[in-house]
Amino acid sequence: MRMSFHRGILTFFILLSILSILPVRTHAQENVPQNIIAQIDDGYAIHFPELLKQVNDYNYLLLYKITKTHAFDSALHNLLYDRLKVIDFFDRGLNANEGELNKFRRSINEELVIQYYSSEFQNKLVGDQSVREAYEAMKKEVVYQQIVLNKPEYASSKELNDLDSVARDIKRKADRGRDFTELVRQYSRDAESLRTNGVMPAINWKQSLTNPMSSDVFNLAVGKTQILEDGRSFHIVKVLRIDQKKVEPFELVKDDIRKSLEERYQALSAQRFDSTKKAFIDEKKVTWYKEGLQQVLQASHIPQAGQVSYADTLRNRLSQGYNPLILRYPQGAVDLKEYLRLYEEVLAFNPSSSLREVDLKKYVLEAVRTNSMVTKAKRLGLEKTIFNQKTNNPVIRNQIIRMYDREVIDGQIPQPTEQALKEFYETNKDSLFYQLAKVNIYAIVDSSKGYIDELKHKLDQHTPYEKLAPELLVRTFIRKRDGVIASYLFTEPPFLGEAALTLKPSETAGPIEYFDPKKGKQYALIKCIAAQAEKQLTYNEVEKTITAKFTEFHRARIAAMVQDQLEKKHSIIIYHDVLKKDLSLIGINEQ
Repeated sequence: MRMSFHRGILTFFILLSILSILPVRTHAQENVPQNIIAQIDDGYAIHFPELLKQVNDYNYLLLYKITKTHAFDSALHNLLYDRLKVIDFFDRGLNANEGELNKFRRSINEELVIQYYSSEFQNKLVGDQSVREAYEAMKKEVVYQQIVLNKPEYASSKELNDLDSVARDIKRKADRGRDFTELVRQYSRDAESLRTNGVMPAINWKQSLTNPMSSDVFNLAVGKTQILEDGRSFHIVKVLRIDQKKVEPFELVKDDIRKSLEERYQALSAQRFDSTKKAFIDEKKVTWYKEGLQQVLQASHIPQAGQVSYADTLRNRLSQGYNPLILRYPQGAVDLKEYLRLYEEVLAFNPSSSLREVDLKKYVLEAVRTNSMVTKAKRLGLEKTIFNQKTNNPVIRNQIIRMYDREVIDGQIPQPTEQALKEFYETNKDSLFYQLAKVNIYAIVDSSKGYIDELKHKLDQHTPYEKLAPELLVRTFIRKRDGVIASYLFTEPPFLGEAALTLKPSETAGPIEYFDPKKGKQYALIKCIAAQAEKQLTYNEVEKTITAKFTEFHRARIAAMVQDQLEKKHSIIIYHDVLKKDLSLIGINEQ
């Protein structure tokens, strides 16, 4: 049985689980300018990478095909609106609504665990001091000599011990002043080192991060010798000199240094975090309660689709006064009520009929351990760093926006009573409920009239239209109230619209000649797939869809009103010159 935890976070079977939730920096992101492109009031800034992420994540370049700059302008407009919602969320005191907050409490807690990992594990290894020390280390390159003693293939313990003794003897001679070059010539078994008298290419700081042997050499003082060993050989090394190299100013390279250190210590940080989390519960001192375990297992075996949810099943049992113990451990206990809280607020999984007791126990232990990390994070005040008006945490920000929309916008939508719907219909029937003439067609298009004539002949000989050509174009056209024909959901001019709108379903027409400014004279054979007539729809005809249109209409109206109010309430500055410059740096110029 495979257990699926929400967002894949903190799975308890693997050490590297924490690595999957760390932020990933791509090469493209490293070259993106970090400039502030917009600001709200005095302290709410939007930087260019945030805008670029918005454009890429939500496919603005596909949605706004007129110009690329239009796509970025639209994305920035939506970013500003979303940021205003977050600010207003706290201004309205919605952050104090515990009932609503509990709906995304798990998201907050998951982000808290990540913050705790970063603060207490990753940053302890990659803090400001270690970044500064690494910057000083970047200024040097270590030049060294080495003697290589290759290990025999399938070497016995005795052979390895003998080789180790030789290495120690060589080091003693070097430490007593013997010329290291002579020792290289006498003992080294590596052709490359013999060719260079053992002098190896200089090791820099970045190389020292990627290889343990390089790290050992890089940290030796001038004149010092050391024996190093890898899977294939013993190395007796001596530092000849340390060269100084010119590096860029600290402010320009500190982020790159931090990234390199994070990569270097990622596994170690995760290992320490995982060990700390596991140590919270001594499994030898745990008591499990069969009755409570069976109740949870039975609830997970109830089919959920279209019926009462897993959480509701547990709530129903609690409402009946039934709250059995599931687990007792030295620091506390888990009963059915606490289990439900852990499931809803800390660590979720997908309950199923295949859930076994052993899997349930693993889940409960992991949930309790994860909850201990949440508690530690709260005690350190880390919740305030991600749940605030200026939050840059995308998960928390998106949850705040959803809650804001639900409370502020959806909360103002009128109830769709029968009277309200009929009034809505009467007010909007000439616009929302007037059905334009529309036709959907297949089209075969070619620059050769002879080819289209040939297809028309096959069609007349009863060859099915769909088998005439390997490629069929799909086009939709509408006739507006003023009689103008337009392409629908397509940017191409309505070349075939007039002919298409004369057809009934399954009727064909062609060859149709038209002129495409890009391709020249074209010929088409078309077939009507579906058609709707122009007419005023009655209330009875729209009765099944009018509630959705009513809600959609008022949601859009209220959202626009709220946006206008927020923009008037706050000072918004867009640095158009900076945005234009940043766009040019990634190859987008005004079109």
